[in-house]
Amino acid sequence: MKIKIGNAVSLSTPESFKITTDDRQTMIQTDGGNVVQDYGHIASGDKITLTATFHKDNFILVWNYFQTRTLITFIDPSGITWQSMRVKVISYGYFSRFEDYITCELELWTI
Repeated sequence: MKIKIGNAVSLSTPESFKITTDDRQTMIQTDGGNVVQDYGHIASGDKITLTATFHKDNFILVWNYFQTRTLITFIDPSGITWQSMRVKVISYGYFSRFEDYITCELELWTI
């Protein structure tokens, strides 16, 4: 399955796809046992990391979302739609002899 970031569509399924939750609980070790400090799960702090390949024209769209800090709609490989996501381009590079195809590592933040 391809992914969609705003109007940009990937060439194929991302090579990696991971959701990291913002779970704010901590176990505190005490002399008599343990205590849990729990501030809950903060959904607006969840983030998705992935590595995907885009045609140059679609990557430029992703790059512009990153530069302008535009909130986008993201459709993941399973078809789930995520609203109001922010794009962070961590890194990108070209394929040797295929400069029109760009692989990039991205973070998508729920806001």
